[in-house]
Amino acid sequence: MNRACLMTVLSFFLLCTSLVAQTEDEAARERQRKLVHLTDKLIAEAGELRLAENKAVIYAAVGQRLWDTDRKRAQGLFEESIAALLTAQAELELDRKKGLRYAAPDQSVRPNLLRTIAVKNASFALSSLYRTRPAAVQRAFGSAGKDSMIRGNGNEQYLVQNELNLEHYLVKLAAEQDPSKAVELLKASLKKGFTVETLNLLKKLHESDPSAAADLSNQIVAEVIRKISSRQGNIDYNLLQPGLGFLNEHLRERPETDLSFRFASADMKSLLDRLLSFVLEEGPRMQGRYYFYPLIQIAEKMRPDAVEKLRSLHRGSLSSGFSIHDDPRFGKLIHPETPIEQVLTEVPKLPLESRRQVYSNVANRLAAAGELTRARQIIADNFSDEALESAQAELTRQHVHHTINAGRFAEAEALIEQLEESARFPASISLAETIFYLNRTENKAQAVAVLERLRASVPTSPGTSTELSQLMQLIAAYSRIEPTAAFPIFESLIPSVNELTEASVKISAYNGSQNTRGGEIVIGSGWAGGIINDGSIVRGMAQFDMDRAIEAVKGFSRRELRVFLYQQLLEGL
Repeated sequence: MNRACLMTVLSFFLLCTSLVAQTEDEAARERQRKLVHLTDKLIAEAGELRLAENKAVIYAAVGQRLWDTDRKRAQGLFEESIAALLTAQAELELDRKKGLRYAAPDQSVRPNLLRTIAVKNASFALSSLYRTRPAAVQRAFGSAGKDSMIRGNGNEQYLVQNELNLEHYLVKLAAEQDPSKAVELLKASLKKGFTVETLNLLKKLHESDPSAAADLSNQIVAEVIRKISSRQGNIDYNLLQPGLGFLNEHLRERPETDLSFRFASADMKSLLDRLLSFVLEEGPRMQGRYYFYPLIQIAEKMRPDAVEKLRSLHRGSLSSGFSIHDDPRFGKLIHPETPIEQVLTEVPKLPLESRRQVYSNVANRLAAAGELTRARQIIADNFSDEALESAQAELTRQHVHHTINAGRFAEAEALIEQLEESARFPASISLAETIFYLNRTENKAQAVAVLERLRASVPTSPGTSTELSQLMQLIAAYSRIEPTAAFPIFESLIPSVNELTEASVKISAYNGSQNTRGGEIVIGSGWAGGIINDGSIVRGMAQFDMDRAIEAVKGFSRRELRVFLYQQLLEGL
């Protein structure tokens, strides 16, 4: 190739690269424009909300979304979120003292809000945990005292343990985000008590200070043993769950070169001995008998001499009416790798109440393998009356699912017609989406045709909650497959949704529901007026046309519903 040709090729390459970079820059600028526009609109709308806790939820969510592009503004929103939460708590405490029925807020709002903030600024979330600790939780800590899992009533124990779980989760994130403070944070938190997060905290501490992790793990195990020993009667779930977790971690197979955190073998032996002693002493009186099976698995490796006694107690708990799902025989027979002929031979040995579940499982496996006739015969031989009808319907649903996944679409569509009416619509949606995602280009027309047939089966103006739900499912499917068809349906529903939402809010308030307060929907409850609570619908449409999606949301009369949907749009950017 001569020099002139080489220069021509190089110039062409540089031009293409420049055009691609320019296109990417333009796309990034457009995305940023939409982000700023939507953020401003959302914050302005949220500022007009009545309920402080609604403002808190939105400010935290928007702050998390902005953190990577505008940290200063995001932190400001986090601070506004906590201030709003404190205001909400003060208002609710006053209402509680007045004896108002709706004074108790959704208990998930505060932890969810703190977790949202912690994803980006766990240190701030941790300090906010202490600032926003509700009066009821503070009273529970005061009542429980040092031995929080021993004294105090059941509700106080529940509140204390949930608060410790949340604190340990935030500490773990804070240590990951700021390693310079990890040792200090982890040591302080681990001394307060143990939770399901304790093991993760010990592992994290071990990375920076193995000696401190070893010392604290020894203290924690000793405390678990002490509290188990002091229990009278039923063992506390909050003691047993971490204890079993410690033992399973100790037994986890790992190469000798693995230098990550390990419990001391002597500590684990003492812990298991005390757990077994407690279980064997309490026997059938012990609640939480579903822990027998994991204890048996651990004992098989560390205390074989106790296995038969545990199994005997376990069998006794099953015969007294305890859950069949903890019977190891049941688990074996529903395992997909257990040969079907072996299952059919052994299933008559199970208690009567568990046999039908195994037979249903076998029938589904046979149908998936193409032996539908035999599957139906097993159902017919082992079920009767209403149970027979239910099992046959479930078998058909499972067979439709397997047929769709196998790519036999025409057969699947015919089978869907045999389903009960309530199952046909979601099955057809699943069919259309599976067809589309198999080959988005070549199969799109076929998938849209399935949706069009569904669209013709639903009234344009829904008269029942079922019809409205079906239209929402249809819009969601269209938004993923053919967004241009989703917008007209969605926009045509807005007047009906407005009417239904207003009526629903009034009825909810009249009935004293926790979902509304002061005439406003509680956004953190996830209820969204009971009409639209699936944000994927607007997010899907926004992927195609953000501006039109924003305009559509403007049509909703309830501000809190608009705010909820704007937030969903922001999450999709």
